[in-house]
Order: sequence, then structure tokens, then C-alpha cells
Amino acid sequence: MPEFREREGRWLLRAARAELLAPALELARERRATLQEPSAPAEFAGTRAWYKHDRLGGKTRWRYALKRLFLQPLPRFAEYSNLEWLRARAFFAPRPLAAGCLFQGGLPSYQFLISERVEPAVTLAEFLARRDDPLRESVIEEVAREVARLHALHFVHRDLYARNLLVQRDGLAGRVFLLDCWAGGPLPGLRGTAYDLRCFLDDAGALLDAGERERFLELYAEERAAQRG
Repeated sequence: MPEFREREGRWLLRAARAELLAPALELARERRATLQEPSAPAEFAGTRAWYKHDRLGGKTRWRYALKRLFLQPLPRFAEYSNLEWLRARAFFAPRPLAAGCLFQGGLPSYQFLISERVEPAVTLAEFLARRDDPLRESVIEEVAREVARLHALHFVHRDLYARNLLVQRDGLAGRVFLLDCWAGGPLPGLRGTAYDLRCFLDDAGALLDAGERERFLELYAEERAAQRG
């Protein structure tokens, strides 16, 4: 990955295209100095984007430095790769545009991800709060099918909360987008799939009635069986 040495330290960057590296560095330097929220909309190289970042300090810097020592990617780089993996397999996920990390004194101190904004959309949590929505049943079924397909391909999300899925009402081929997938990824075997289901149902459970929970699990099981062929 390209490196840029600036007055604040050494930047390690990754981008979808080489011409996005310079504007990604420019935006990262600006947002590092001004943005207090963990994420916010951004205009990036003519694209309506979403900017997500973390300021790293204390033990976190050392923990992530050890991850790199053991050849494990930093979270925003992992998320970039996971988004690419999902999109390559026809899942709906934001298109990653750039990711990077600033190293100071040899330790990571700041990281970011820039992705294409999904518009118009609301989180699944917001969508499910409207109990009379005519698309409710089809969206719940789509989540069950896509999570089953995800697990059939040995990808574990690890943060499968309702707030980490987006619903785009006008989608034609599908409506549900996967977000915040940095903690998981493609894994051998089926480790973590039960955690994903528990995570989703514990979080979305208050927004689903008993029949919807039962239908979700039923459809998930059917899809997993079909994938095993």
C-alpha cells in the first residue's frame, strides 16, 4: 500500500483507484483536525460519500500495533476488504473508496474509511420501528435469506445489529445493505454464525413480534439447507 510521509507522521493508504489517493489523504487530514463524530457524510472526488474514522490512543494503539505484527489488518483496512468481498459476491454493501491509517512514533494513531453513500436509506432499526410498513415482511425475509447466504459462504459479520443494516425502499434487486463489517470476515468452517444470529435477534427482538422471529429463523434454516444442497 502507498505511504505518504507528512509533518504529522506516516500515512498508509489504500484506494479503489490510484487517483483517489491524494484526495483521500487531503480529506483525512482535514477531518482528523475538525470532525468530532465517529462518522459523517462527505463529498469525495465528486462522489457523495460517508467518512468514518477513529482516533487511537493508549492501549488501543499498542493492541493494533500487535495486530499488524501478526499480519492482521487494522479495522478500517479490514472493513475495506470485507466490503469488496461482499460486493464481489453480489451482496448489497457500500462501495469502498479509500481507507488509511496515520502512524506516529511507529504506532497507529488514526484510521479512516471512505465509502460511497447509500441513498436514500434508513437503518433496519428505524425501518422496523414502523410496524405498519407494507414492505416489512419482505424486508425481514430478505435479511434472513442474505444472512443465510452470508453464512453459507463462511462469512461471519460479528456486529449484526439492526443499526448495521440499511434498508433502501426503492431497491429493485434487493433492499438490504450490510454495514460495519470490520470485526468479521471470511472464516474457515462455521465459527461465529450462532453469535451473528444471537446478536441480530437480541438487538432486533424488541422490534419483531413472536411470529416474525419464528419466520426469520424458519427461513434462515430453509436457506441454509438449500445452500448445502
